Amino acid sequence: MAKIDELDPKKQAALFLLLEYAAATKQNRKPLKEIAEKAGISDRQLFRWRSEDKEFIDAYDHMVTLKLRELQPRVVETLESLLMGKQSVKACELVLKTQGRLVEKQVVDANINANVDVREKTVETRTG
Repeated sequence: MAKIDELDPKKQAALFLLLEYAAATKQNRKPLKEIAEKAGISDRQLFRWRSEDKEFIDAYDHMVTLKLRELQPRVVETLESLLMGKQSVKACELVLKTQGRLVEKQVVDANINANVDVREKTVETRTG
């Protein structure tokens, strides 16, 4: 992964502006076009960096991870107060999920015979 200070100055500017964008409430978020303008690039370039530029994506992900680590103690304190005070079911669920002790289970019910029949008919159509 590239170090943040090794990124092109325009990428650095866009990166920090996007981090501000992610942290802002929806009402206070600036449009992405404005972020691009402030970084000195087009909105299309910003889109390409966010979706295709591995160096930029990795740097952004790294910065988000650092920010989440920084917030972790406050999150734990908030969860503790919710658990002790209101006994919030959602807070309990979140704690258990983050520890891997509560996993959402998705059951897939498939009719295998129906799939086999379709494949057999497809093969018959192609060969016959």
